[in-house]
Amino acid sequence: MEEKSSSSTPSMDPYKLLGIVQNPDGSLTRQTHFPSVPAIEETSTGSNSDPSQLALFKDIPLNSENKTFIRLYRPPTPPPNADNKLPLLIHFHGGGFILFSVTSRPFHDACCVKAAMIPAVVISLEYRLAPEHRLPAAYDDAVETIMWVRDQAVDVNGRDPWLKECVDFSKCFLFGSSAGGNMVFQAALRALDMDISPVKIIGLIMNQPYFSGVERTESEKRFFNDRILPLPANDLMWSLALPNGADRDHEFCNPMAADESLKEKMERLPQCLVSGHGGDPLIDKQRELVEMLEARGVDVVVEFAEGGCHGIEIFDPLKAKALLQSIKEFVNTTCLRVLEDFFKVGKVFPTLKQAFEKMDLEVIYEACSPSVEDVQVLSRKRQTDADLHGSLNRKIQRKLKQWRRKRKLELISEGEYQVRFIEVHAVGWSYVELLPQ
Repeated sequence: MEEKSSSSTPSMDPYKLLGIVQNPDGSLTRQTHFPSVPAIEETSTGSNSDPSQLALFKDIPLNSENKTFIRLYRPPTPPPNADNKLPLLIHFHGGGFILFSVTSRPFHDACCVKAAMIPAVVISLEYRLAPEHRLPAAYDDAVETIMWVRDQAVDVNGRDPWLKECVDFSKCFLFGSSAGGNMVFQAALRALDMDISPVKIIGLIMNQPYFSGVERTESEKRFFNDRILPLPANDLMWSLALPNGADRDHEFCNPMAADESLKEKMERLPQCLVSGHGGDPLIDKQRELVEMLEARGVDVVVEFAEGGCHGIEIFDPLKAKALLQSIKEFVNTTCLRVLEDFFKVGKVFPTLKQAFEKMDLEVIYEACSPSVEDVQVLSRKRQTDADLHGSLNRKIQRKLKQWRRKRKLELISEGEYQVRFIEVHAVGWSYVELLPQ
């Protein structure tokens, strides 16, 4: 399948392209685009040839009246101890609000890979589709999922054993591509006015988020007859998804045209990762979203690549791998910021050793002498790289040289020390200086 098309492509039938037929009652008959993965628990084999074998998964009912459910994924090996649990990713699939399911093979496989490779626990929502259930039905289902997670965190009516064993509810992310990215944005705004404690949504991941507007953007005009998302198909999906009588400047479709009160609310959103591709007809609207969020003071990590197409990670394994790496880095970095914030709020411990134990870090090397003011500590997550206990100084120096990703962070205070993170490594290593105040 080509990544993009020129405006010279002949006009097409959007119903045929989308594989839908509208019935007399307004409902849709949908063609099956992708094979469906059955609702059974699978045992990991560790084989990369079948992504479904990378993680365990199971289905859990959410709302029997609405016929919604969640598919829960976890790595095959749980965290080694109760103090070092995994982040939680709540996932919303794409499909223009009218197509697909959590059971659709591409979305299912992607969740398996994320659970295994980040690693994380992933919840993927089977939400109600339009036009049978027009917006905001999908947003309501997303919020209900967040509240279900809240109930799990406070152990209402019993906690699922996978969540109890594996999840750190203070490290929750919302993630979605295309229409799922739109749902991330809308659900996060709604969650701001809800008491979801002790759950903390610390990051939003919006890959090629699905937004539009009445006025055509330059990219929409440029890719009018795009092979993946031609403008007639885009318009049709919005006409089927939006509330009856609404146009594409409704806040569900075009938050950039929303009233000031909603935009002020956006200032409270957590850090966001927004990714996209220049060959996507929606790229200009995604850039507008980033500009709006940044203007409101939201911390946005922006990753826009040249070329590509809408939903390219479904068709191109290399793009899927790059997206996974971006998400992994964003999740790890954002979780590290939680560690920084823990120190910033004034948590004080009688000794440095107790501080690191509380944060589930283990001090394995100290270089200090009466003539050296600074205390340097190399810390690690307890479960990683146990072999570094031997020949510490030589191996540590070699490991530091191997680190390619370096990130300087601001000074933060903890007790009698200022803490400066000098290096960050994706699998949990961090080199810090503790400077006596």
